[in-house]
Amino acid sequence: MTLLERFRALPIDFEAIGLIQRSNNDPYFCTPLGADIIGWAGVDGIHYCTVPGLGDTVFAVTPMDLDPYVNPIARNFEEFLRLLITTKDLAAVQQAYMWDREGFDRFTAENPPLPKAEEAIGVIRSAFSLEPIADPYGYITRLQALFSPSLIPWSDEYYDVTGLTPPKPKSQEWKVFFDHTKEDEGILREINASFTWGEEEWTVPAAYICRGGIVLDMFASASYEKVKEYIDKWFFLPEEELEKCADDLRESDPLSIHFRLHAEINGKRVGSHHGSLYRYIPRTLYAEKNSFEQKLCHYGFDLSQPWFGARYYLSWPEGESSLDSFNLRLERDPHEFMGPAFTTPGTESVSFAHPLTGEEYTLKVTELEQGSMDPSRLPLENFEIPTCYTAICYTLSPEAKRRTVTVRDLSPGDPPRPIPKPAPSGDPLASKYALEPQATAAIGIIGGGDGPTAIGVLPASRGRNAACSSIYFRQPDSITWGITWNIKLIEDAEVKLI
Repeated sequence: MTLLERFRALPIDFEAIGLIQRSNNDPYFCTPLGADIIGWAGVDGIHYCTVPGLGDTVFAVTPMDLDPYVNPIARNFEEFLRLLITTKDLAAVQQAYMWDREGFDRFTAENPPLPKAEEAIGVIRSAFSLEPIADPYGYITRLQALFSPSLIPWSDEYYDVTGLTPPKPKSQEWKVFFDHTKEDEGILREINASFTWGEEEWTVPAAYICRGGIVLDMFASASYEKVKEYIDKWFFLPEEELEKCADDLRESDPLSIHFRLHAEINGKRVGSHHGSLYRYIPRTLYAEKNSFEQKLCHYGFDLSQPWFGARYYLSWPEGESSLDSFNLRLERDPHEFMGPAFTTPGTESVSFAHPLTGEEYTLKVTELEQGSMDPSRLPLENFEIPTCYTAICYTLSPEAKRRTVTVRDLSPGDPPRPIPKPAPSGDPLASKYALEPQATAAIGIIGGGDGPTAIGVLPASRGRNAACSSIYFRQPDSITWGITWNIKLIEDAEVKLI
């Protein structure tokens, strides 16, 4: 029996929890086409369902509301039940899309469950060993932010009632162009090369020969289990934990694959290229609209698996216009391991260990300088630029390979701020405020291992490293620096395609 079938067999009052079971599940005009209805709220035609083609996602359908009539509320039926035992009231779950967090929390606090509902929820929790969701509002809003209503299949009745025009079927014609003008169409050159690099199985199905160069498609399959584990962690994190875990989430994302591609065509290195990266998450994990799906379908890849993809546009080397040989060198970006933090002034040296070997290193601050940069070196019209910086020189013992260890200010510094201008003559604001209304800006100037962009503050030589802080309007009393290890975990790959 499925979880839904086991749920329906429970000896509980379904009406008390707002999930009435009916033998007649006649749809409303806004019920998605082919929907499998889970239950009814018993008011305003509200009902809950899954939708063919959209995985196990549970949707709330609200016929009496204005568009959107349909909203995703849970990734699957188990998590739908977990939301129920958390909020004690499906009305809160169904209406979450209309509220901010304060409104959601106020509704759940002001509407405690009746005894029959409390009893039913207790039976559900015990029967299926379910635990509450720590942040139900964050969970629901993250799911809804990823979803596109254009994925919903609507009935003819929906279009008749709303007066909307059904979307035209998209052309399945497959064309690849080298430029955005869509004038340089490519000619297919099948490659069908496969190789293992890192933990992924890579496939290069084809290239496209264009006047301006070559378009190359690459794909890597990812572990379904690892992607699911990652998404589960992200979906269930309480809102206050998300920012704290941002670096960890970014580093642990199994579909975040950063690498550099170097191509050689007919024995000549490609000098100019650019590309786009894609990711595909199966709808069994959550439903989202993904334009990458078309590429996967074209090449016949399994949509039940997660995928990473890249499309590169490679300009012809000088004197070349045909493809006789084609080789790639792939370089994975180093993995960042965060080390300890230290503060200047106040720290002369700090010890830390290599994250893989455990070898002990010592960073010793040998020089500290506080100064003010020339703002003309970073001109920004109509904005005042922060200029105060702190720079340090330091040694590492034992020495590390160049850029293996970096030191940076853990604060982003101060953004430029707009300079008020006198209001134009005759402006009614001039007599009251003597200022012209200004637009706001969010522009950051950030320091790092090599100092702020285009600013050489302290020279670095072998055994004498330098780092510069972010830039501030007023010199801070102290700077907190973070040590980062940048370690390549995966060796470069040499791939012969043709």
